[in-house]
Amino acid sequence: MGEEEERVPIWEEWGFFKLASRLNGTAPALREMKKRGEAGAIAGWAIYKNHIKNLIRLSCGGGPEGELAKDPAYRTTMISDLEAVGENELIEQIDGLWRKYPKGIPRSEMMDLQDNWDETLGRRVGRRIPRTPGELTSGEIEESKRITREMYEVKGKKTSDEKLLDMEGMKRELERKIERLKREGI
Repeated sequence: MGEEEERVPIWEEWGFFKLASRLNGTAPALREMKKRGEAGAIAGWAIYKNHIKNLIRLSCGGGPEGELAKDPAYRTTMISDLEAVGENELIEQIDGLWRKYPKGIPRSEMMDLQDNWDETLGRRVGRRIPRTPGELTSGEIEESKRITREMYEVKGKKTSDEKLLDMEGMKRELERKIERLKREGI
């Protein structure tokens, strides 16, 4: 068995799909970004916003798989992600558009839904959220990293991430011992 690369602390992970891989799914990664945003990390909100707007687009049939979105089963994973972060009103709006336009949601309707949701999020957060994570200033990025690191730091106690790293180390050690025992024929 090969050595696994050492994982960075979870608060240093900002790539959405890397985080989704690490947390075993897009719903937990989306919840993590929302939690970071609620703690004050604008980068968390920017990533959250970007992903939710993409889910709106895909759920409404935007993109190359547009015809597939007509099938409610195709939308199941996207709707599950939205449910996981409490975007129930948005789910109702998407379902309403599919009832109104069963043959396909017009692009203008999908874009209006994205814009309306974006405005609602901005009002809920109380500040302008960059359109994409790429629009964040270096100051916003550094502040977001600081806030997120503080979320995970618990003085005198191991964080859940540190516990996870400890367990991963124990797992690797056990795997090495099992391999050694197999080689020795025990």
